[in-house]
Amino acid sequence: MENIYEQVTVKFDEIGMPHITDQNQKDAYTAVEAGGLLRTFFSVGPFETIGGNEVINNQIFDLESTGICKVKAGPSTKRVVDFADVENSLSILPTGQSGNVFSKSYKDQTKKYLDGKFVQMHLNLEGVKNDNQELILKPK
Repeated sequence: MENIYEQVTVKFDEIGMPHITDQNQKDAYTAVEAGGLLRTFFSVGPFETIGGNEVINNQIFDLESTGICKVKAGPSTKRVVDFADVENSLSILPTGQSGNVFSKSYKDQTKKYLDGKFVQMHLNLEGVKNDNQELILKPK
């Protein structure tokens, strides 16, 4: 990797959390800064998108003379809630349902997000009970 002068080791634990061992702080910083080594693990883009500062698809960017603007920030979630019919509310995440980079759900909503689609939210007890997905937490 460019701009790394001594070895930097990144190990991922059983839940996918990165642990960094370095010889000096500068190399560690270079490895994890934007565009660094860990970006290849965590990034789900880049993607072409539309949006702007004062619209629903809020995208933060700097204007460039090329006409191509690199988005620096955008919505963390979008939701459509009809308070007269909450059970049919919709939501979408620009990445995925999981924060674990090794999970199949890490970027499972990206394509739908880019296509302007949503997924139904489960907000009532009956809807949650009828969902076929289950998370079980067990002590060690």
